[in-house]
Amino acid sequence: GAAVNTKVPEAEKMTVQAQNAILKTLEEPPAYVVIMLLTTNSGSFLQTIRSRCVEMDMKPVPSVVLKEYLMKEIQIPDYKADVCIAFAQGNVGKAREMASSDDFTAIQNATLNLVKGIRTMELNEAVAAIKAMTEYKVDPGDYLDIISQCPFLFAPTPLLPILQEELTQVNMPNA
Repeated sequence: GAAVNTKVPEAEKMTVQAQNAILKTLEEPPAYVVIMLLTTNSGSFLQTIRSRCVEMDMKPVPSVVLKEYLMKEIQIPDYKADVCIAFAQGNVGKAREMASSDDFTAIQNATLNLVKGIRTMELNEAVAAIKAMTEYKVDPGDYLDIISQCPFLFAPTPLLPILQEELTQVNMPNA
């Protein structure tokens, strides 16, 4: 039969209990199954998990290659491909997800409007704007990635560290 590929994105977020639960499957996987634990921090896994896995260090895809792929395969215009590439930082999956997302433009606009208006907002207004953005069900780190693309907007304001702290503490639902 055909192989079954199972991906576990952000696998570093698995609790010890979850890692122990998947251990039996990793020890004796069915012959037709390939399990991929996707992570940016393999050191967060139990040693028993790491010893049963083959670690593959994936390098970011060059922007030129990623742009060509997005324009040809996803059929998006070059300006949108540029935005997705800057946001994804060489991650094909993230670039593809953003290029295919109806919400990405809205997420980007909401984030940039917050960034542009931050100088005139009270802290409680900024926090409320961040919490309102949770409707997009995006990881807080993704918002920080968008914000980090325009650091020049923050030069005269001391609110960036406070906003980053608030953003990472917002209880974001899983996508």
